[in-house]
Amino acid sequence: AAHRVRVRSADLPGGRRVVAPAPADVQAVELSADLVLHPLQVAGHAESIFTCPEGENCDAPCGRKLLYKRWQAAGRGARERGFYGSAAAAAAGSLLPAFAGVATRQEERFLALEDVTAVYSAPCVVDCKLGRRSWYDGARKTWVEKCAAKDEACRSREVGFRLCGAVVCEASDAAGGSEVSERLGKEWGKQAGARGRAGVAEALAEVLRCSSGRRRIREGGAGCQGGDIVEELLSGGLRERLAALEAWCTGAGKRCRINSASVLILFEGDAKAAEANGGRRPELKLIDFAHSFVEANDDLPYDTNFVAGIRGLLSSLEAAALLQQPGRQSRRRRTSQCVVAAAAAVAWLLSRRRDF
Repeated sequence: AAHRVRVRSADLPGGRRVVAPAPADVQAVELSADLVLHPLQVAGHAESIFTCPEGENCDAPCGRKLLYKRWQAAGRGARERGFYGSAAAAAAGSLLPAFAGVATRQEERFLALEDVTAVYSAPCVVDCKLGRRSWYDGARKTWVEKCAAKDEACRSREVGFRLCGAVVCEASDAAGGSEVSERLGKEWGKQAGARGRAGVAEALAEVLRCSSGRRRIREGGAGCQGGDIVEELLSGGLRERLAALEAWCTGAGKRCRINSASVLILFEGDAKAAEANGGRRPELKLIDFAHSFVEANDDLPYDTNFVAGIRGLLSSLEAAALLQQPGRQSRRRRTSQCVVAAAAAVAWLLSRRRDF
């Protein structure tokens, strides 16, 4: 039997929409069961990510839990579907969410993608839009101007990327339940980016912590014992994943031009679940290809803009790890800006030794 899912009209702001048709080679699956808004959507177009309600069987036959991303109009949905189905995306492997096809209901169309948060008891997610600039030549003028203004406000040319948002979950009961304890949006990212590398590293140091004790932190209490985990995340897999992403960009994906795309940093926020599963399982996933192209029309050896974003993110994470070193926290407000600026500058200069 076909995998069937239905979207309630109440969940679709603005009612029925006219959307671009799916590519001719796509066999879209008609959806017929309820979907709800995904509770952990971090950034992007508002109310554009859906999931199956808890307890209902609308997951893929392959066993992966799916999310459903609303198809974008004006050719962007077809471009994103084409990217996920390309040989370059296949070469990227697990750096991208698994693509499960196209799903439709009446005039609504969705990309069916692996829900990369589903493997965590208490998922923590940070959305980072990579690149010194998020626009590209030949794009619509109004969109370019909008993106350029955001890039300037967040000092993306200096930092290499911008923070788009974060969602932090923590354990809510002994039975393994979880709840969202902190939700940070684009204003958080804008305020961090306005302070350059120092502000971004400080923001990462604050959000990349264990869940235990986060309420005490927010209430001004004792704080989280052992809660500073950036180095644990880096050594536990993030460094390796960032290196793999750069290797793909300069190798199998060197003809791709990845504009206005994000990487998600994910990890386990429940300390007990992390202990039981051998660690926080840090992960990195590249998403959002509505403005990306599989085949470049320039003479660059690879996407230097996007690679600068990868290196900028690594240097900011390294600087955040320095901020979380024992004994430094009590002096953070007085010294963090100088420390972060110096650490980020050194890491950036070292990365720049590798010619673009």
